[in-house]
Amino acid sequence: MALTRREFIKVLGAGSAAGLIGTGHASKTSLFGQENMYEVPKTGNARILHITDTHGNLLPNHFREPNVNLGFGSTFGQLPHVVGNKLLKQIGVKPGSPEAHAFTYNNFEDLAAKYGKTGGFGQIKTVLESLREGAGGVQNTLTLDGGDTWQGSGTSLWTRGADMVEATNMLGVDVMVGHWEFTYKENEVLSNVALFKGDFIGQNVRVKEDSLFG
Repeated sequence: MALTRREFIKVLGAGSAAGLIGTGHASKTSLFGQENMYEVPKTGNARILHITDTHGNLLPNHFREPNVNLGFGSTFGQLPHVVGNKLLKQIGVKPGSPEAHAFTYNNFEDLAAKYGKTGGFGQIKTVLESLREGAGGVQNTLTLDGGDTWQGSGTSLWTRGADMVEATNMLGVDVMVGHWEFTYKENEVLSNVALFKGDFIGQNVRVKEDSLFG
């Protein structure tokens, strides 16, 4: 199963620019209109869906992509360590488009005013449900979360991540790994993992006494 570059960019855009619809700011002439934004080509008989690094942001917000991302060694100057106009040219995205706003820092203030906020768990769920339906049902999909989800907001701090565990369950995440999830206390991490309805996987997770935050 393989996607062309055009198909890949469309899939990437559907996920990254999810919050651009339903905000009252999206351009009516954009390829990312409500009626066609989630029309992703079906290839094969299964679909792997992936989210990551939501950092407790339940609601849409204004997110600016970095203007510097160099990479190192063999990855220097290679995707995903490419930003701005160079990135747009490399992936074939038109400057000033919703995709350009989602993927780069270019003209951020002007495009933020034009297209509105991005992201949000309600919007992410809409994308996931649409992609699951397009795959023939949830039974044909596997939803992965790369972590940095249960930490990063005021409510996640106050609930010690429990609110985000519930939100993750509502998204229907099947498998996830942890990153900043481990900044909570050991008993809190174990409680969150028990509350999570999917599989929380990790290997060789260790903590030294001098690394504990209390």
